[in-house]
Amino acid sequence: MIIVYPNIMVLGKMKNKLLFIFLIYFVFLLCTISYADSASTDQLLKIGRDHLNLFQYENALKKFKQAADQNPESWEANFLTGSTYLSKPFNKIDDAEKYLSKAYKLNPSDLETQKALGSIYITKAKNAQNNGQTKKKMEFQLKACHIYPGATKIWNSLFEQWYDSGEYQKIKDESSFVFKNNQDLLNKGEDVSLQQALVVVARTYFREGDARTAESFLNHASKIRVNNDELYGLKRQIKNQEEEKYKSIILKADIQISQKDFEKAIVTLKEALKISVTHTDEIENKIE
Repeated sequence: MIIVYPNIMVLGKMKNKLLFIFLIYFVFLLCTISYADSASTDQLLKIGRDHLNLFQYENALKKFKQAADQNPESWEANFLTGSTYLSKPFNKIDDAEKYLSKAYKLNPSDLETQKALGSIYITKAKNAQNNGQTKKKMEFQLKACHIYPGATKIWNSLFEQWYDSGEYQKIKDESSFVFKNNQDLLNKGEDVSLQQALVVVARTYFREGDARTAESFLNHASKIRVNNDELYGLKRQIKNQEEEKYKSIILKADIQISQKDFEKAIVTLKEALKISVTHTDEIENKIE
C-alpha cells in the first residue's frame, strides 16, 4: 500500500491564495454595497420628485424622508423633505424646520433653502404676534433675516420697532450686516424697503451724534433710485449741523489768531478740517 503525504508548502500557498481571493471579494462587496446605497438615495429622490409632479404628496414625502434618513448628509434630501412638510397638504412647520435647518447647515448659500427656512420663522413671528408676544415676535423676525438677509421688508419693520422702543444699539449692531449682505439689491437700485431700512440706521446714528456714519448710510440709501423725503431731510440736517459747528470752530480760531496764539489756532483749524469738506481750501489758507 502506497501512502501519499500532502505537500505542506503547496497547501500553504493554496491557503494564502484562497485568503487573498476572499479579501478581494470582500472589498469588492463593500464597494458594491456603498455604491448601491448611494444609487438608492438618488433613486429615492427621483421617485419622490415623480410623485411630487403628480401631486402625490404623501408618497413624495415618504420617499424624500426615506432618502434623508438614509443619507443625513444629503442637502437635497433634507431640503426636499423639509419643503414638502412645509407645503399646503401638510403645513407642519416644526417637522419642516428640522429638515430645512439641516439643509441650511449643509448648504447655507442656497437661496431657496434660505427663503424656505426664513418663511418658517416669519410664520412663527406672526403666531407670536397673535399671542401678544411682541418680544418673541421680533426674535423670530431677526432669526428669519439672519437666515435670509434679503428680507428687506422685515429688516425695515424690525429697525422701526427697535427705534420706537429706544433699542438703538440693536439697530447699530445689525446695520453692517444688512448693508454687506444686500449689495446686489443696492446695485439694482429698486428696493424701497432696503432704502428705508438704511435711512432708519442713518437716523439712529444721527440722533446719537455720529453725523459722519449717518451720512455714509444715507449715501448708500441714495443708490436706491426712489424719492425719500426723510432721506433728503436728514441730509439737510447733517449739512446744517456741520455748517453751524464749522462756523463755531472758525470763530474760535479767529479769536486765537487775533490774540496771536497761532499754535492753538492751527490745532483748532485742523479740527475744522475734520468737520467740513466744502471749506477745505479756506481752512488751509488760514493755516498757511
